[in-house]
Amino acid sequence: IYIMDMASSHAVNATRHPARDEGPVWSPDGSRMAFISDRDGTSKVYVMDLDAAVPAAVGPAPIRRGIPRWSPDGKWLAYVTGTPPSAKIHLTDLRDGSHREVAATAFDLADLQWISEGTGRVASGWHRFSTVRLE
Repeated sequence: IYIMDMASSHAVNATRHPARDEGPVWSPDGSRMAFISDRDGTSKVYVMDLDAAVPAAVGPAPIRRGIPRWSPDGKWLAYVTGTPPSAKIHLTDLRDGSHREVAATAFDLADLQWISEGTGRVASGWHRFSTVRLE
């Protein structure tokens, strides 16, 4: 994953690893990046502080599809693991590293989105659209 300075067109390899790194997503405050990598042999979500540039795996693996989604306050990541009929939405608390499964379904989940800041809901849609209350 490369980060480019638009003024100078200078690109820097941010993740500096030969593994397949993909799906970078900036944190709401722009200080961190979440992405998917198979650097440990299985696709996992990694979070990297852009100043430190040392990625750390978060949550269970393997990641099913799509990319992780930051909560509006930057404290949580939502992502999908497993495949139908056992796809699951997981949530990782980035403050303490804890994670939990918040929904399981036989449907193919993808494209997670947080709904309205402060509602505590995440939505998924692929073959079917559904919402999950996280509180």
